[in-house]
Amino acid sequence: MIVPPYYVQDLIMSYQDYEAADFAAEASFQAWVQRTDDAAARFWEQWAAAHPEKRDALREAQWMVRSFRFHATEVDPAGMDAVKAAIDGVLDAEDRKKNRRFPVRRLIIGATATAAAIAAFLVMRLPAPAAEMITLSTTFGETTTVTLQDGTEVWLNANSSIRYPAAFNGKDARTVSLQGEAYFRVKHAPQGLHPRFVVHTDMTDVEVTGTAFNVYHRHDSAAIALLEGSVTASGRNMKPGDLLQQSALGISLTQAPAGGFTAWMEKRVVIRDGTLATVALRMEDLYGKRVRFKRAGMESLPFTGSAPMDQPELLLKAVCTVHGLKMREENEFIILE
Repeated sequence: MIVPPYYVQDLIMSYQDYEAADFAAEASFQAWVQRTDDAAARFWEQWAAAHPEKRDALREAQWMVRSFRFHATEVDPAGMDAVKAAIDGVLDAEDRKKNRRFPVRRLIIGATATAAAIAAFLVMRLPAPAAEMITLSTTFGETTTVTLQDGTEVWLNANSSIRYPAAFNGKDARTVSLQGEAYFRVKHAPQGLHPRFVVHTDMTDVEVTGTAFNVYHRHDSAAIALLEGSVTASGRNMKPGDLLQQSALGISLTQAPAGGFTAWMEKRVVIRDGTLATVALRMEDLYGKRVRFKRAGMESLPFTGSAPMDQPELLLKAVCTVHGLKMREENEFIILE
């Protein structure tokens, strides 16, 4: 495997003594979390799988890296040196206590990363401001739930994250940001809070007053499936049963298949009227498993099926059975041939 030069140091270090802040400082780790480098993704997925004892530290580090993006523009340049000194004081004290083998100063890895790291540590280590923001993330194959301060319930699918305020104020619309996929059951007109609830993604905002719906946003495409109430998204007014899909090809509003977009809440992976390319995409999104096809055109073969979410291999076995294929592992890939 050809390794980019800036990963050489990463690969020869064990990372065994790393904690969240140290992982977050690694350029290759940041590239993995932000999905900007395939080589980094392969390395860190393999390392994470081989070191389950570091799961909590890795999750916290992922949160920190994602927080960099949210907070990097909020740092006051005039106060940056003082903040850096305060952070270094905290970290140096911990370093002396733990007798770490590598320099703490490696946390600051350039001007942009410096601003980002300062902002992230301000959120984590300094007293929380009035508008404290929380980021909740899931790893591959993991789902979780959270109840927001207004009573809104959120189910978060695998490999997803939601950012929301610890407490909503009364004058502004209740707004959260989503990456990945989540199901929302919004609290209607909670006392003392704004009646509007907005789910923000990089492609569209979903505005509601009290309803149940599923939001998907991955790979420059978005899908909103409405189960109850009413929703406005991308200028369309939706009614229960509607499915709005948006991509580079445009926007469409159709009827959602029954249960097709919420099966994951029942711990099942369901693919209806899809292709093997759909299966490959779902395996990578939910489990971090990369599927490759031996022959050109295989990705267009049709497939409909389902499997328990904790047994994704059954979905691949169903694919092999339906189309008479064989499956094998090669390095980090699953090859269908």
